[in-house]
Amino acid sequence: MTEHVVTGKKYRVLTDEKNDEWDRLSFWTSSGDVECDDGESIEEKAAKLQGICLTATLAAGSTSLIFTDSSITEDCFVDVYTNVYGINPEMIDTSVPGQLTLIFEEQEQNIQVRVKIRER
Repeated sequence: MTEHVVTGKKYRVLTDEKNDEWDRLSFWTSSGDVECDDGESIEEKAAKLQGICLTATLAAGSTSLIFTDSSITEDCFVDVYTNVYGINPEMIDTSVPGQLTLIFEEQEQNIQVRVKIRER
């Protein structure tokens, strides 16, 4: 037996001859339709990998920033980005559910801080 894998095919089916109306059928699979072994869809898994981004400003003279979001958990992954190279938090605290606290050295200027939160 020879089998050929064919993708991207579409078929038209005449539904109303008088008005020349057709339905287009395709056999594409949506990422929301594919279920993984754990019951989640590919779409749900991709969203978790992508995570969410939150942005705030660390005001000149301040040392701490607090972000709040329901996706912040004690064991979430946290990536921190700043608009000034070399500025990194001295401490990252996720011990309070829904809250992320970052502690920085005191800065002389305002610093833009973006965090990316992802599930573990």
